[in-house]
Amino acid sequence: MEIGDKVISTIYPEKKEGSIVEINSIDGTKYYKVYFGKTNESIILEDKDVKKVLSPTERIRQRKHDHHLLFPLRILSEKLDSLAYQDKIISANNFNIIPLPHQVLTVNHVLEQFKPRCLIADEVGLGKTIEAALIFEELKMRKMVERVLIVVPSGLAKQWKDELQTKFNEEFILIDRSSLKALKEVHGDSNVWMEYDRIITSIDFVKPKITRDYKSAKMNESIDWHNTNVSEDCAFAQWDMVIFDEAHKLSKSSDGQETARYKIGKELSEKTPILLLLTATPHQGDSERFRHLLRLIDEYKFYAVDSLNSDNVKSVTIKNQKRAVTDFDGNLIFKSRIVSMVKIPRDDNDIEAELYDKVSNYVSKYYNLASREGNFPFMFLLILYQRMVSSSSRAIHNSLEKRLNLLRSDFRSAKALGKMDIDDLRDVDGQEVYDEIIDYQSQFVEQGGKGNYRLTKQLKEEMGILEDCVSVAKKAAYGRQDFKVRKLLEIIQDTIQRERNPQTKFIIFTEFIDTQYYIGEILESLGYKVTFFNGRMSLEEKIESKSRFSKDYQFLISTDSGGEGINLQFCHVMINYDLPWNPMKIEQRIGRVDRIGQEKDVLIFNFLLENTVEERVREILDHKLDLIADEFGDDKKKDVLSFLQDEYNFEKIFIEAIRDRELRERELERTGSEMYIKAKEILEKQDLLVPFTEEEDPRSIVSCMVEDEKTMVKRLIEIYADFKNVELKEYSKQRNVYYFEHSINNMKLRNIVFERDLAIKDEKYEYINLNHPLVKEITNVMLDNDSLSFDLEIEGYNQNVKGTLFFYRLELTNNEGFHRRHLIPIFINQRGTYDPRATVWFENNYDFKFEVDHVNDMGERIEILKEKAESVRNTKIKELMVTTKLELMEKIEKEQEKFERYFLDKEMAIHNISIDNIREYRLKELEKQRNQERLDLNKKKNLVPIINLFAVAEVTLKP
Repeated sequence: MEIGDKVISTIYPEKKEGSIVEINSIDGTKYYKVYFGKTNESIILEDKDVKKVLSPTERIRQRKHDHHLLFPLRILSEKLDSLAYQDKIISANNFNIIPLPHQVLTVNHVLEQFKPRCLIADEVGLGKTIEAALIFEELKMRKMVERVLIVVPSGLAKQWKDELQTKFNEEFILIDRSSLKALKEVHGDSNVWMEYDRIITSIDFVKPKITRDYKSAKMNESIDWHNTNVSEDCAFAQWDMVIFDEAHKLSKSSDGQETARYKIGKELSEKTPILLLLTATPHQGDSERFRHLLRLIDEYKFYAVDSLNSDNVKSVTIKNQKRAVTDFDGNLIFKSRIVSMVKIPRDDNDIEAELYDKVSNYVSKYYNLASREGNFPFMFLLILYQRMVSSSSRAIHNSLEKRLNLLRSDFRSAKALGKMDIDDLRDVDGQEVYDEIIDYQSQFVEQGGKGNYRLTKQLKEEMGILEDCVSVAKKAAYGRQDFKVRKLLEIIQDTIQRERNPQTKFIIFTEFIDTQYYIGEILESLGYKVTFFNGRMSLEEKIESKSRFSKDYQFLISTDSGGEGINLQFCHVMINYDLPWNPMKIEQRIGRVDRIGQEKDVLIFNFLLENTVEERVREILDHKLDLIADEFGDDKKKDVLSFLQDEYNFEKIFIEAIRDRELRERELERTGSEMYIKAKEILEKQDLLVPFTEEEDPRSIVSCMVEDEKTMVKRLIEIYADFKNVELKEYSKQRNVYYFEHSINNMKLRNIVFERDLAIKDEKYEYINLNHPLVKEITNVMLDNDSLSFDLEIEGYNQNVKGTLFFYRLELTNNEGFHRRHLIPIFINQRGTYDPRATVWFENNYDFKFEVDHVNDMGERIEILKEKAESVRNTKIKELMVTTKLELMEKIEKEQEKFERYFLDKEMAIHNISIDNIREYRLKELEKQRNQERLDLNKKKNLVPIINLFAVAEVTLKP
């Protein structure tokens, strides 16, 4: 054997094929140094442990033929594997979603970038999460991405995790303050962020802490620990791709002042090749802040103040309009929504009104005390009590009684509450915040004893107030139907009559679980089938609840954990039994039904108690928001709400109004006017600077997508099952649903489908696609052997022809991320002449009817035939290299022109510096950076071919 020969090791067969890179001889024994590409390692082996791999042509000569079914299996595996190295989108058909034209265009826009970096600014409700996930999956399938970080507001982290798991079968780990400490215990001093390839975290957790307390060494130590183990370790974790959701939070002031959020955004941007920013409000009414956001995507394009022109922005931005998007048949996707505000009248002398006033007075008094003491967790709890009393008497009774019992059991729980860390709870829904607070307090009771704490006068007074409130709440909560329930039943009956459908489905939203089950009890007592959805349920329980609702259950009652991440477009009637104070949360609820796939106009009923402070606050704020909707459209209002919830603390607005009912009227008007003016400014400037993406004929978008991979996947499975002597059967009563009678590759597969639409309709079906473990396993095994030979008779051609088929794989790469792959069959007939017609037939086919041929026609002439095939092959490769090089160079030249302009402007600016040593230092550093960029681009220009002959077949073609 010689250097360069392909070999396998008889003692390391799992390492597959390797190449001899060095040979040594000692005492007559030869030792070969073999490099194994599959495991990327070199091993020295004795000659007796090394076996030469015969080339396909040598195997043909020696008539060592492979099983005939390996011929179509290898071709199918090559074709499926090569889909990742062409221009068409392959992810669109391989997950439990049905992408829409605008989503496919978004994926295509990103893939066409020289560097896949983009701002996705679609209006709310168009599926930015789906678009980002599809881009990730597309790049992963192209082997461009392995490690990905998703940075989101903390309240959206679980939604992202669940959606990626259910729709894309991707397991992400959530890292926050508590989980990081646990992971640190497992991994020690190592960088925890390097230990996992799929991570979701929150922007406010991962951002650096940039303030220091010079009086507290302990505080400074905590800040340093955070900046090292969280911000720095995350930024230096070598991500392939980073996704920022609600990316407008990465704001940088017009004067250039960087916020902590912007700092981490910039750090990750500079260290990550692939970046996606998602936000419906990228502009925020400030052109310079917008430019700084775009600089995270492309520093060279947006370095100058005058760079915010339409062409530049459109080159890195996608912005689709909700009411304009269509399906692939050109039909508009979104229906209208009809929103009704349902005022719940109450008698001032009614017990519910008495309860409301007592709780509001309790909240107001103790909120003021908690505020003075800086007891933020208690302030949170009091806000929740105020929202509960508007939700239901049952909810406020159970909660106040729970606090009263905690205080009776152990006073320490009240004092300790002030020490609770609430940073990670600010974006979480009300019920989850409440559960966290109660769990935290309960731990002090579980420890037993009251310790040395004394019942203070303040606590004693609070307990007295609580006893009074609990007494009234108990009378209001039990033994009667309150005003809201009566109105709920009235609306249900009216809606069923108007819809003329007694099975009309309703989703009812409430903030609190006690209210949720209270409503459920009443509806079930009337004979309705009710299912629930809340944050205490596991993902599996949520999926089961959704399944019940989609089938024969008429009511789904959900807390705000169902306001995100669950899609209910088969239901078109929503009742907001109580309203979150943040209007964006209401929009998130409505988005569960007013979304892609909804076939009816959506009916929304918002309940609001009359004669309450909340009513007055909402009248003022909603009036201003309605002005925005009237002027710019309802969808634009939703877009701007995402920004307004960051600028305005809605909870503070409501609680301040409750604390001071008289003096806050004028301030509320002023705040509402400010919101209107700010929102109007944002929307006017945003339409000017962030134009909508130009619409395309949705039918033409199909050309961007791979269309026949599902057919190839099914054929691959069928042939492989035949190869393994395992039968794939179709269920007699279920068309296009299959099962394997026996396990295959240690997998027991039942209810399998090859049609995505079937899998989406019923979650019990297992969708076999390019990403399925069985398909991956088959293709990996088939592609491992690069020395195949066959002798076959193949039917289906238009004439009788004999010859030899040479199958090559060509890879064109610059070794810097650009990659193209082509399969090149070449058919040389028995006269030794290239047959282009038969070659094209093999290019276009993968499903053959054939049998084994036992006649050795061309084996002795194989080297002559191979030379002819290589001559034809080289001509084809030259043509492909020319066209591919032109494609690559066009992108590189645009990139080079952009960064050269950047460096020229920077150089001119530095020459204006009057201090010599500073000017010279800056020029030297700039030149160093420019030379590095030129070097990196020059590397990318180097396109090289990698050629591999993986199969040769003696072929007799027949009609």
